[in-house]
Amino acid sequence: MEVKVESTGTVDAPEAYDPQSGKFTWTIKDFSRRRRKLYSDSFQVGSYRWRILVFPKGNNVDRLSVYLNVADSRLLSYGWSGYAQFSLTVVNQLHNKFSIRKEASHQFNARESDWGFTNFMPLSEMLDPSRGYVVNDTCVVEADVSVSLVRLKKEQEEEEQNRKRKRKVNTAAHLYTIVKVARDVDLFKQIGEDIFFDLVDHDKVRSFRIQNQLPFIDFKEKVAKELGVPVQYQRFWLWATRRNNTYRPHRPVTPQEESQPVGQLREVSNKANSAELKLFLEMEIGQDFRPIALPEKSTKDLLLFFKLYDPSNEEFRFLRYIGRFYVSALGKPMDILTRLNEMAGFARDEEIELFEEIKFEPEVMCELIDKKSTFLANELEDGDIICFQKTPKVGTVKQIRYPDVPSFLEYVHKRQAEIDRNIIEKSEAGIVETDSSSKDKPHVSPSNCAQETEDLILEELMKVTSETDIEDKGLSDPVNKSIHLETVQEQIPHQTSSQTSVEKPKLLMEAKKAAKWMIEILGQTDDDMVNENEINAKLSIITSCFIENRFPSHYIKQAETFPTIIQNLFKRRDKIRVLKNQTAKLEEETKELYETEEKMKKRCLRYEEILQDASSKLEILKKKEKELETELASIRQKIAENIERREKLEKPFIKSQAAKKELDEELSKVISDKHEKQKTLEVSKHAEIEESCAFEKALEGKTKLKLIFEQLLAEYSD
Repeated sequence: MEVKVESTGTVDAPEAYDPQSGKFTWTIKDFSRRRRKLYSDSFQVGSYRWRILVFPKGNNVDRLSVYLNVADSRLLSYGWSGYAQFSLTVVNQLHNKFSIRKEASHQFNARESDWGFTNFMPLSEMLDPSRGYVVNDTCVVEADVSVSLVRLKKEQEEEEQNRKRKRKVNTAAHLYTIVKVARDVDLFKQIGEDIFFDLVDHDKVRSFRIQNQLPFIDFKEKVAKELGVPVQYQRFWLWATRRNNTYRPHRPVTPQEESQPVGQLREVSNKANSAELKLFLEMEIGQDFRPIALPEKSTKDLLLFFKLYDPSNEEFRFLRYIGRFYVSALGKPMDILTRLNEMAGFARDEEIELFEEIKFEPEVMCELIDKKSTFLANELEDGDIICFQKTPKVGTVKQIRYPDVPSFLEYVHKRQAEIDRNIIEKSEAGIVETDSSSKDKPHVSPSNCAQETEDLILEELMKVTSETDIEDKGLSDPVNKSIHLETVQEQIPHQTSSQTSVEKPKLLMEAKKAAKWMIEILGQTDDDMVNENEINAKLSIITSCFIENRFPSHYIKQAETFPTIIQNLFKRRDKIRVLKNQTAKLEEETKELYETEEKMKKRCLRYEEILQDASSKLEILKKKEKELETELASIRQKIAENIERREKLEKPFIKSQAAKKELDEELSKVISDKHEKQKTLEVSKHAEIEESCAFEKALEGKTKLKLIFEQLLAEYSD
């Protein structure tokens, strides 16, 4: 099968044992409907089971992404490693010769269990039905794998011995543990400024030097004194390195572990057996900015960390940390959207997208989260990071350079990789850093390139001619060769042989013809295939021309070296093209930098105008402030005068109040006396009434007695 081949290698092939190979074909149906990453069925080659990993919509790029993956990497023994040479092919179902095949080699291990091509081919070309890669919405991917098993037992034994040796040294020499405590304040400060991936740089957090034998609960007391967080409001988490080389909070410290010494907890949590114990302090702050009780954590609760990405925010950090909270593993991301909007300062009903930050080495992996599935179905766990942003509006995606979280993280990763690579290359080469911008570089026209190429070819031809002369004269020693070359060059103008005078112009003429023809070959694009038969035919013509003109045998030998010259020139051409591509890329970046600089200048001018306006307003405010201070001084003086006047008026007022009080007392006394007299009068009046009543009764009795007496007298007189 004729295919397009691109190769890449990661390591030199180690000493191999039991090489085995196999081929697997995977047919993907409903390809255009696939969104998330896809795994093929596993297939056995050597001691491993393999599978193909495909991103139908690209791994954060606008290209098809294809990888080879070790299917059972989590089940393999510790320290496993396997070297494999493999190829991945997207089959052209219309014409096999147009199938795209890429080759690679890699040392697979627990940290790098998949390898392949993020930019396998453009999606536009892949999904075009006329190209033949997707027919009837079906795609065919093939994998050819050749495996060499390397157990590395000796290295494992040496590593284990080194580990034991380090453990003994640490036990004898290190009596203290450096405890590094990361808090929310560190995450707020670092994310978006110092780091973008993961959560925190532990070299920039609060550290404590603690004796190994000190119980952890006593260490919490020390934290309470220095950080002001009571022991009952502290919950510490242990950090752990995951399989994808990320470093996240793994689990809380258990009550049993809190009773253990700090050194013992460090050994349990630290596989590297270093003298450091890294922790995350979980604490909650109430409305009065004081620590409060922590929520209870069950096995179904997940502690998630959240980052906000705002691509339109040029005045602040694009990516920043906004907090963390617990979610139920059986809950759904759509249940927390309102809370995230409130934390970000968005409207409660704002449409947002959630992404899981999975890994960043060797490549960035940041996937969209299905908001309707549970957190458990989205494979989220304690310590995971969710980045979210506003859903991009239609028409604004092209206006923003990095419209979503994956594209921004990919940009940051590439920039960091370029910086690291440049530093390594410059340190290895020992060169001094220079300005790489194309601002001061001269412009090279095509005609200049052609002339330079022709001169280069002539230089190579003359070099071979001189070297051939030297070899014919028996001077094969490199030292003597360089000395004699100068002698030959000095003698050429002084030769009087007619044959020499004829040979040299003809040689130059044929060399120029060959140079021009080579320029045409070198000017072909990368996509064109150079016909070897055409090259050989042209070289035969040049050789026969040398023979017909009866050039000496060393000139004919020189013609036989043309393929080597052309091969070297092709290599130089490839290097030149790479340099041109790099130059073009640098020019684009420089142009972007210039545009950014112009924007920054405009922004600075705008800020200067704002600053001037603010300065003028500040002067006005200062004048008003002076006027107000003057008014305030006069008011204060009036207040002081009023206070004095009040004090003067208060003295007679106090006296009048005292006199009034005395009068009130006398009046109340008079009133009470009056009341007593009234009561006495009423009593006496009542007594008089009673006396008059008694007198009347006595008078009535007297009258009755008088009548009775008169009656008795009358009766007696009778």
